[in-house]
Amino acid sequence: MISKNLIINDLKCVIVLIFLILTSCISNNRLQSLGHHKEMPFVILQANVLSNEAELLDSGKTTPFNWAYHLIDKKGISFNWSPNAANINTKFARFRISTATDVREPCVLEVLLNKNNFKLGEMDLSYATYLQVYELQIPQKYINDVLNGGITLKKIKGEKPIGVFAANDEKISKVFKPHLLLYDNIKTNFDELKRTLLNREVYQPFGWMEGVVMDGLQVFTGHNPEANSSLYRRFKQYFTKDGFNYTGLYNTPIANTVMNVETVLPFALYAQYHPQHPSLNEVIAFCKNHTDKNGVTSDDPQSNFPIIKTEECYTVSYPLAVIGNQRKDNQLINLAVKNLLARSSALADSTGIYQRTDGNGGRIYKNWSRGVAWYLLGYIRSYEQLKNHQDADLLKKEIIRAAKYVIQFQQKNGMWYCFLHEPETGLETSGTAGIAAALKYGYQIGVLDATAKSASDKATKALKDYLTPDGLLTGTAQVNKGGEILQRSGLRVISPYTLGFMGYLLAN
Repeated sequence: MISKNLIINDLKCVIVLIFLILTSCISNNRLQSLGHHKEMPFVILQANVLSNEAELLDSGKTTPFNWAYHLIDKKGISFNWSPNAANINTKFARFRISTATDVREPCVLEVLLNKNNFKLGEMDLSYATYLQVYELQIPQKYINDVLNGGITLKKIKGEKPIGVFAANDEKISKVFKPHLLLYDNIKTNFDELKRTLLNREVYQPFGWMEGVVMDGLQVFTGHNPEANSSLYRRFKQYFTKDGFNYTGLYNTPIANTVMNVETVLPFALYAQYHPQHPSLNEVIAFCKNHTDKNGVTSDDPQSNFPIIKTEECYTVSYPLAVIGNQRKDNQLINLAVKNLLARSSALADSTGIYQRTDGNGGRIYKNWSRGVAWYLLGYIRSYEQLKNHQDADLLKKEIIRAAKYVIQFQQKNGMWYCFLHEPETGLETSGTAGIAAALKYGYQIGVLDATAKSASDKATKALKDYLTPDGLLTGTAQVNKGGEILQRSGLRVISPYTLGFMGYLLAN
């Protein structure tokens, strides 16, 4: 016979087991009720706006895609969350906003608890461009206070109000709305980055930033068919049946006009799918009208010393090479080659790779990692289009030479410094990702050897430590509106254009 005590002990074990299961379910449901599941190890908790008294943008100005926005000044703006937020149990939280205006000055916001004005921290938005994501890690002991009472942002540095995307516009991608990112596990992987790149509509300013993402997606299409549909959705944001529209510098709406040499990159991708689209005629006309007597394209071709930059290997030569091939236009193909060779002659030698000339016959930004990435990636992507050109061997030799020069500066952990030869400028992710993308692609098309592939793999592994739980890359030096001083300052941001570089690195 079974003893009475044994039955009681077994019953106690069953009760304890049921209790543990229910406790686990309740804990999980606190996040699952907000959209959390095994394949998405985080929750985006959208904010509600409590108060915002700042004015509107000046007449004639707009935000990207005409998305709604809030302007933040010294009076501030307050947010809270849904009433259910108080019941959430989470280990970690990051508060986020995203920029809707073109910032041309130092800009700092302070973040305060609504319940007692306790200062949680500051967010440095200096020289921000559109569609950047800014976040503040909430100290763990204040997470419940944030969830229960909300927070207030006030501008404490900067003259002009700064715009952030609104909480109440359904057209805005979730990642760009004010929100809390809630998560329990600090380990990151590339799965969420892929989802963000492919499906989360993380658009970027039209020009080199959006062009980088389109380019990375185009490379990624061979690895994942979803990339093609994602690329087409991006095209629809900017291109119409017979033209194109975007928000230019200073929140200026622009239609059917190429603003500058950095605006041209997206057309390299669009031309591969729509080679006869009328917008390409605007690109061709712009490049020809901005070419000097020596056959070099720049924003100031009439100057005695036109400023030329490494970016233009990528933003001018590559699009010209693509359009030239698509339209069988040798004049455009030759112009692409001319611009590449002009930049290697002026900006690259055994002493370094300089990002630009200075307008007085000199050159500056020696070994700036992002400038180096533009140089390598522009040369390699252009060469792929120009392999049959009579100067193809010259282009190939320069790719091999430059890659060898750059690889020597890679650190043991796989990263590159913001200025390759200056450790004091700090490790930097956009330059690292861009250089690694170029090295990998150069290997894949047969120009670079296994040393380049190994360096790229090492960098890819290192970059994983800089990912957010939802797949954005941190640790990027700010866009180049504050000169070398800003680039050397150590300021790091999230600039989602880096997703494009990662598209290269995650493609087979």
